[in-house]
Amino acid sequence: MIWLALLAGVGTAIRSGVATAKKVVISLADVPGLKDVGGSAIVGLKGRKILLVRVSDEKVVALDTLCTHQKCTVAYKKSWGEIRCPCHGSRFDKMGKVVTGPATKSLKSYPVSIKDGKIVIEL
Repeated sequence: MIWLALLAGVGTAIRSGVATAKKVVISLADVPGLKDVGGSAIVGLKGRKILLVRVSDEKVVALDTLCTHQKCTVAYKKSWGEIRCPCHGSRFDKMGKVVTGPATKSLKSYPVSIKDGKIVIEL
């Protein structure tokens, strides 16, 4: 349910984002969940749901929201400090690497950068 609230807050970001063939640009100010280090948001981009996690002032990680075990939607909370799958208990670190199975593969990641207050994601 948390991610649904985040999606609602990100609607502006998606509408105001600029997309090219492979890159999507979103204003950092349009994604309130990423304001602080440890914050997160799930955004819909080009038919995919992408989990964004702010791991430092200069770095955001972009990961697929589908668990590599059986494709359940994962979630991240700052208080957990990790990404969790509610279906079978797989856990991933903030970079998407498996911490605890049953998943054996990392979450799919996308190159991302922050520049001039914009998040640039390569899909």
